[in-house]
Amino acid sequence: MAFDNLADIEAALQGGRLPVRALHEIWEHRQPVPEPPTKKPAPGRIADGRQVPWIQADRVSAARFSKQALDAEEFLLVCDAAREILRHWEREGQDDSLELLRVRMHFAAALPRFNYPQAASRELHNCLRAEPGTRLKAEILQQLGEVQREEAHRASDRATALQAIEIALKFYRQARELQPDSAEACVWAAATMLYVAGEHSSRRTEGLDCARQALELATARADLEGSRFATVLARAEALALLGKEDEAAKAYEALGNVPDRSISALAAARYRTRFIADAIDKPRDFLRSAFPPLQLIVFSGHIPDLPDQPVRFPLSVVAQVRTELIARLQ
Repeated sequence: MAFDNLADIEAALQGGRLPVRALHEIWEHRQPVPEPPTKKPAPGRIADGRQVPWIQADRVSAARFSKQALDAEEFLLVCDAAREILRHWEREGQDDSLELLRVRMHFAAALPRFNYPQAASRELHNCLRAEPGTRLKAEILQQLGEVQREEAHRASDRATALQAIEIALKFYRQARELQPDSAEACVWAAATMLYVAGEHSSRRTEGLDCARQALELATARADLEGSRFATVLARAEALALLGKEDEAAKAYEALGNVPDRSISALAAARYRTRFIADAIDKPRDFLRSAFPPLQLIVFSGHIPDLPDQPVRFPLSVVAQVRTELIARLQ
């Protein structure tokens, strides 16, 4: 693809999901936003005539880029892009715009992958200070809950995990109050309530009631919109929380046939079952059989040559290499 001007980049970002290679090419074509002058400048490629100031030109394109990088699970690219995007637009006094809030949320979603949950929480609290609308505020609160839930999942002892889950429950409850018709908000309010219920029967009752509401909401939405990944997943998670293991397993199995499924979404659904297992005192792999066996290819080698780089793996031989790889795999 050619990304020689702003129009090319905008068209690519508006045209649907881009391959990872294209995202990196767009990033390499940017005009970098330098660090503040008090810091020593990091070494990097010297600007050339083809560089495009697309970060500086358009907040919308910048937000679309960070979302595409997040969807592609290019988490390091998300962090690099978000830092430059926020650095520039904060200087312009527009850090509370909707697009920049989304960039912060993307940044916060990527940071825990590198074990920076506190930094993720700071970014999300910065989003809340911008006083977003009801729907976006509910998304931010739910994301704050997810950060704390992940902290609990990684905790080395039960006391630390419970402390993180209590905080997560606070955020999930607030999100549910803002969006009472959200099946996902109900699922995770239910899961965290059950996690911390212990001997408190009132909390357990509240958690199960919340799970039943999530199941009703997911079923109603499926009747209205048909099978969508988020809806089927919410139904599966609600069934699991209610102790209906066989029905939950069938719902999880159905995820593999939903039209809008993706490998990363299935992987995330599988990972979430581990927390649900903790919440209802089950082994973490109790729903493993509901998912297809993991099929992984671990590889090393060269990416095709980028523009203006020394010749090592030219694009002209990609088709031949692909054919040979397919033959070898077979």
